[in-house]
Amino acid sequence: MCNILFVQTGGMIDRNDSVPTFKRFLNERLSPSFQYELASVFQKDGKEITDEDREDLLGQIDDLLQLAADEGNEYDGVIITHGTDSMIETARFLGTTQFEEGTAPRIIITGAMRPGRVANSDADGNLGMAIAAVQTTPPGFVGICMHGLVLSHDMIDWDHSTGKLCHMGSVRKGQNRISQLEKYTKDPTKGTSARAALQSKEGLSYRSRYCRVGSKRKFVDASVMRL
Repeated sequence: MCNILFVQTGGMIDRNDSVPTFKRFLNERLSPSFQYELASVFQKDGKEITDEDREDLLGQIDDLLQLAADEGNEYDGVIITHGTDSMIETARFLGTTQFEEGTAPRIIITGAMRPGRVANSDADGNLGMAIAAVQTTPPGFVGICMHGLVLSHDMIDWDHSTGKLCHMGSVRKGQNRISQLEKYTKDPTKGTSARAALQSKEGLSYRSRYCRVGSKRKFVDASVMRL
């Protein structure tokens, strides 16, 4: 049976809450069919976490892994709840640091943009995906599960225009694509062939919208939608 270690480090997911969000999620909502243990290393806002805190986190996870191994009940993975402001730095730190026990089990860091106790929180979705990811990613995988994505520690970036995590390099590609599309949609009467070629390349569909003014149809705007 799968055995998962959940580690609390603070962040928005547990803000103003005396009970760790993953404890409430496991006990009240999921009814898990796997074994698990819960631990709390510290409770800090993501902006306050330092390299010393990451060293402490690493050491305590190492100790818990060693204890579980000595008891013959090794963990298949570790899920860390963390503040979003510095989870990338923590993922990279854990992903490039040697554990005392050698190869670490799968480690997934997750969190939430809204506190776990509020009705519209994204915490449950992120925790559910993290539980799936920690059972299906390759052994030794260290990464982040947020916004519907599971990203390795060396393939993570922030899209500051959306405030969300994304694949490394996708921000620049997205900005280039938007600038190209804007070039061809500002005036729908120009660049038809070039626009069609771009849409074909990017898998996009161009839709022009018109309204009737008197006896004539007049262009009012244009939109681009992904198929």
